[in-house]
Amino acid sequence: MSQRHEGSEAVEERLNELEARLACAERRERATRAGVLALVVAVIALLTARPARTQAQSSMVKAPFVVVNEVGRPLFTVDGTDAGGQARLLNTAGKTTASLYTDRDGGNLAIRNNAGQNVALLAGPQGGIVDLRNTDGKQSAVLYAGVDGGNLAIRDKNGKDVALLLAAPAGGGRFAVYDTAGHPIFQKP
Repeated sequence: MSQRHEGSEAVEERLNELEARLACAERRERATRAGVLALVVAVIALLTARPARTQAQSSMVKAPFVVVNEVGRPLFTVDGTDAGGQARLLNTAGKTTASLYTDRDGGNLAIRNNAGQNVALLAGPQGGIVDLRNTDGKQSAVLYAGVDGGNLAIRDKNGKDVALLLAAPAGGGRFAVYDTAGHPIFQKP
């Protein structure tokens, strides 16, 4: 009887930890949305701003182009790829910290840390994906839309599944919590 009680406490503790991690992932997702909005506003502002010289010649800016600061350091670049356009926001070291780009699946937004690792991705290959990563670039949380509905995966620092919340093909859902060896310790249904 006490083993079942201890196991219940462990599951409860694990669920509390997962709730805290999910809350953190939701905060990151809101920050990513704010970053996307800021990047989109910056792109629109840059593309619609026309200096007096440009106004006289044309209302079109041709890629590639680079926006630089007062000392000539690149801040923002726009260029073309085989799949469409790409805009990059650069830090003071000249490294890309955010990029907005197209690929064969549609539009994407990538946020990187100063080490150049992707820490957040927003993409849409077959529905939307919000992919949050740790400082080493390994997935920590993934929220994605699949053919059956929405799905959420929480992963540990090594990228192993800790918890999955999945929409089931026949309707309803599936929830699973895993131990450090990757074995389910709680699973419904």
